[in-house]
This record gives sequence, structure tokens and C-alpha cells, in this order.
Amino acid sequence: MESKNIIVVVVLIAVIIAAAIVIQRRMSSSAGGPPAWVLQQPMSKIDMKTLEVSTAAQGDWAGKYAPDASGHFKSPKTGEYTMTDIIICSACGKHIPSAPIPPEVMKMDRMQRNEATQKACQDYVCPYCKKNPY
Repeated sequence: MESKNIIVVVVLIAVIIAAAIVIQRRMSSSAGGPPAWVLQQPMSKIDMKTLEVSTAAQGDWAGKYAPDASGHFKSPKTGEYTMTDIIICSACGKHIPSAPIPPEVMKMDRMQRNEATQKACQDYVCPYCKKNPY
């Protein structure tokens, strides 16, 4: 009887150790950022000067074309920091750059930041139809 109990205890200890190893591997692989397949997904940005849309992997936008202090991404074609997020103008339906938010707005408290962002969006006009795209 005692030998069966010893075997059961040894098997249970082995199962616990195996579970701990699996948990540790899963935790360490996810702690380093998003999975590789996420970084390979295509993402589009638009050039504020030329209004040309460029598509690259999300990992490239975070690394190779990472934004500068103003929050603009590096253009894959020109090398200048003129790329930004895309919105669709509700008036004409074309892809346009999102409203420019001044960098100092991000330093404001939440209420002031919301008001400043709303003001920037209200004052913004579509480069194609000259109407408010929001």
C-alpha cells in the first residue's frame, strides 16, 4: 500500500512541475510585447503633405518608421516625419489625415485635453472638399 502512495505522490509532483514549466513559458513569451503575427499585420498611414497612403507592417511603424516627438511617423518614401493616422471625411468620403493635435495638448489634464482636442477637430477642414470631416 505504501509503495502505491509513494508512486502517486511522485506522479503528482511531476504533474505540478510540468504545469509550472508550461505556465512560466507562456508568461515569459507574452511579457515581451505583442506576438509576432500582430506585428506583421498591415497598417496604413497617410502623408500630410502629399495625401499619399502608405501601407507597412505594424512592427515597421513601431520600429523602422517610429514617430518623432510630434507623433508623426517617418515616411517610407521621403524619410520625412509626415505620416499620420487616416480618417475618412464624412462629407466627401476620401481618405485624409486625422486632425493635427498640438503636442502641448498631451501635457494638459484630462478635461483641458478633451476641450483642446474637440476645438482642433471643429476647426479642421478636409483638404479635398474644405468641409469639416467630422
